[in-house]
Amino acid sequence: MRTEEVSNDFARISWLSVVVLLGSIAGCGLPNRSSRSSDLEKVSAGLTKVQLSSNDIDFGELKKGGRAERELVIRNTTETEIVFGPVETSCECLSLDGCPKRLAAGQSVTAKLVVDFGHELDFMGGLDMELKGQSGKGERLFTLNVRATVVQP
Repeated sequence: MRTEEVSNDFARISWLSVVVLLGSIAGCGLPNRSSRSSDLEKVSAGLTKVQLSSNDIDFGELKKGGRAERELVIRNTTETEIVFGPVETSCECLSLDGCPKRLAAGQSVTAKLVVDFGHELDFMGGLDMELKGQSGKGERLFTLNVRATVVQP
């Protein structure tokens, strides 16, 4: 292939890239404002299947190697039964005991949120953690933000 042919092919590819970029900037393919707000409502509706007594829990200061518990009410806000899947945590020191396998429509259950630094004896300082609940189908049902500060005994 000669240099002129390579240069022409490059020019065609560059021109096509500019057309695609300009189309994107002009808003081609983007939903209009009302459609975006309706999409937001759908997302919000999906995230409110389960209502927690609190979305943010601060355990405050815990002594090094310490453990603390808080009650957490979990409520099914839908008109159908929810099947729970696994609960994921960002730290092994955080767990949720008593999370049901199933929760009937409109029903509530009280679970126990536990933070235990017994296996983290060297850790000191503030820690922001997250606990995520999922349905059996892998849909996110809730996210709980948890904070604790570990201090000297």
